[in-house]
Amino acid sequence: LIPRTATEGLIDITKRFVGTGTDETAEVDNGIVASAKAFDDVSGAKTIVDVGTGSGCIAVTLALEMPEYKFVAVDICKRALNVAKKNAEAHNVANKIEFLQGNLLDPVHDLNEPFIIVSNPPYIPSTEELMNDVEHFEPKKALRGGVNGNEIVKELITQAENHPYCKGIVLECKEGQIA
Repeated sequence: LIPRTATEGLIDITKRFVGTGTDETAEVDNGIVASAKAFDDVSGAKTIVDVGTGSGCIAVTLALEMPEYKFVAVDICKRALNVAKKNAEAHNVANKIEFLQGNLLDPVHDLNEPFIIVSNPPYIPSTEELMNDVEHFEPKKALRGGVNGNEIVKELITQAENHPYCKGIVLECKEGQIA
């Protein structure tokens, strides 16, 4: 995927959130927000689960900047996980990241330690026109979030709220897609 300014904002909010546990929403690009929400006290969570890791840029960056945490990178696509592993190896953090294939929180269903989710899930409505570079070079499955764009966002939040060890979530999405 092509790096975007919004992902940098997501990284910054994630770092603040794990330190303070304070809910926060900030515009990170035109009409795009990063939003952090605590479900419980996040201070004991030392694991971060990157849902929809793709190339692994979020997990790898956080592993470099937050060495005291461990990471789980989840993606539905095996090819994406292979790219993420190669990127983690290139930055010498592969030993800090566990790579799991599956949909949303399915691969961490049995995780029994406090964790925080970070995710840049697919959130673009299926009817919205994409920029030319995005249209031709990025996988649609990693971008499209259904008719309104928020179907995967809503499902991820629901799964997070229902996981007994999930202490909070940090998401990138379109403004207005989360309540």
